[in-house]
Amino acid sequence: MLNQLRYFYEQSKGFRLKLLLSLTLGLLSIIFGLLFIYVSKCIVDIATGKMDADLWTWVGILAFMLFMRLALRGIVRIDGDVVFIQRFEVTAVPCQRLRNVVFGNES
Repeated sequence: MLNQLRYFYEQSKGFRLKLLLSLTLGLLSIIFGLLFIYVSKCIVDIATGKMDADLWTWVGILAFMLFMRLALRGIVRIDGDVVFIQRFEVTAVPCQRLRNVVFGNES
């Protein structure tokens, strides 16, 4: 096991910062995803009267969680020491082609 870790360490030379940043971003994405679910549950509990707290505070926290999840999703590639943000593009797909892809008529 120790030899395998040493081999991985030697082979990862030059990629360690990228690996560490990728692992960190992945963990942060998971953490914010789970917190988003928890905050959503709290908002439902407040709305149904099971929890006594300020609704707008929790809505603000939920908006922050949503922003952080979207921000972390936008970071996709690391070249050297620079982090690039992916630009999201929306393209129009003809309805018939989309229908064919969804229902399996097109491979």
